[in-house]
Amino acid sequence: MRAYSSRNPNHIAKYEDEIKWKVGEQLSHCPRSVLIFDEIQSISEQLLDSIIEIFDGSGPPLSYHSSELPVDTSSCIVIVISDIGSTKLNPYMDREQAKQAVQEDADKKFIHSKKRALLQNIVPFLPLTEEDFASVAIKELKRLGDTLANEYKGVWSGKLTWSKEVPRWIAKECWSEMTCVSDGGRGIETYIEHEISGLVDSKLIPECSTSESVSFNNIDLSISNDGSTLVANIDSVYSDSEFGEL
Repeated sequence: MRAYSSRNPNHIAKYEDEIKWKVGEQLSHCPRSVLIFDEIQSISEQLLDSIIEIFDGSGPPLSYHSSELPVDTSSCIVIVISDIGSTKLNPYMDREQAKQAVQEDADKKFIHSKKRALLQNIVPFLPLTEEDFASVAIKELKRLGDTLANEYKGVWSGKLTWSKEVPRWIAKECWSEMTCVSDGGRGIETYIEHEISGLVDSKLIPECSTSESVSFNNIDLSISNDGSTLVANIDSVYSDSEFGEL
């Protein structure tokens, strides 16, 4: 909804017509649609009221130019997404505490809205805990392994492995960065993509360029002895003595 953020009355009137047209078009084709309005905090209170009127029956019947009959809005599901109240949330709140924090900020944000009382069915999404970050790190490391297998296909057939401390270490690193915490799981994704991917490439590139055939060696991630850094090492699948025996 960021594209509808202007407070200019002429712009708001245009936004109202555009949104009603889009909703009418969608519901005329599929009355049981799920309609998602994202970043609702960006719009004016007047536009918010106009959107709610589409669905609460207090406004004029919704129409769509290809049909002479009013569009039925009673069968659709409307989901409104916002970051209102997010700065007051913490991972260890219960749902009622979180709901109250969001409701308080919503009431302050839409203080002049005639329809704000309808924004009662709030489902708060609590921030991820450090333990959640570790779970996301495992998934992102697996995805990095799949990406590397595709990028180095034909020259490397090893695997990306890691010690059990690595996901928790990544979680701790990201947990200490406010920007990473605010991004949630995307913060972990960004960290692994920017930091760990380059670290692994620094080992894989020379490994694949010096090997005369496909390398089957693994890349293993571990934590340094002092716990301060993440390190990547070549984990040889075969030793020289094993090749000698063959």
